[in-house]
Amino acid sequence: MKRRIINIAFLAVLTLFLTLSGIELRGQSKGKGKGNQGDKDKTEVIISQFSTKLMTLPAFEMGFSIMMDGQSIVGTVQAEKDSYRLENKEMDLFCDGQTKWIHNRGNNEVIILKNDLTQVDLVENPMAFFTSLSKGYTYADKAKSSNYNNIPVWVVDLFPINKRQGYTKISLLIDKRNEAPVRIVYVMKNGESLAVNITKFAEQKPWGKDHFKFDSGKHKGLRINDMR
Repeated sequence: MKRRIINIAFLAVLTLFLTLSGIELRGQSKGKGKGNQGDKDKTEVIISQFSTKLMTLPAFEMGFSIMMDGQSIVGTVQAEKDSYRLENKEMDLFCDGQTKWIHNRGNNEVIILKNDLTQVDLVENPMAFFTSLSKGYTYADKAKSSNYNNIPVWVVDLFPINKRQGYTKISLLIDKRNEAPVRIVYVMKNGESLAVNITKFAEQKPWGKDHFKFDSGKHKGLRINDMR
C-alpha cells in the first residue's frame, strides 16, 4: 500500500511539473500578452500569462505536499530548461535532458534510463508519455475567482483532449497577485481526487547540468540497474 501511494504521488507531481512547464491549450494565441482589462478573467489570458512567466524563468524550485490515504508526502522539484530533479524521502528522479536516474532510497537501487523523447512508454519515459498525450486541453471561457488559504486565486479547470489520460480534469489554482501556482487537483477516472499543494515556488539561479545528474559514488552498496 505504501509503495502504491508513493508511486501515485510521484507520478502526480511529475504530471504537475510537466503541466506547469509545457502546458498547451487548444486555441491559445501566441503573443497575446496581458490582454485587455476586461479580459482578465478569461482562461486563455490567465494561462498565457502563467505560461509566459514560467518560460522566462532561468530556473525554479517548487515545494509540494500531498495528503493521500492519511499519509503526508512532501518533496521538492527543481527545474532548469530540459533538466529536472524531483526528491522526497522515498524516491528521487534526476534528469539532465539526456539520461534519467530513478533512485529508490528504501532498497538503495538506482535505475538508469536514456531520456529518449521518441519513446512514449510511461515507465521508460514519463516526460515523453505525458507530453505526447497531452496535446491540449479544453476549458471554459471564463476562469472562476476564488480564495484559498487567504490567497486570491483563479481556478482554471482543464479537460484533457486525449481521453487516454488517467484523469478527467485538472483544476489549477493560480495566485492572482503573482501568477504563481498554488494548488492543483486531479480528478481521476475512478472519481477519486488527488490534490497537490504548492508549498513553495521561487525563481532560482541556474544550477548547471551536474546538479541534475545522480552521483552513484555517494551511495555505498548501491544496486545499479542500467537499462540504457
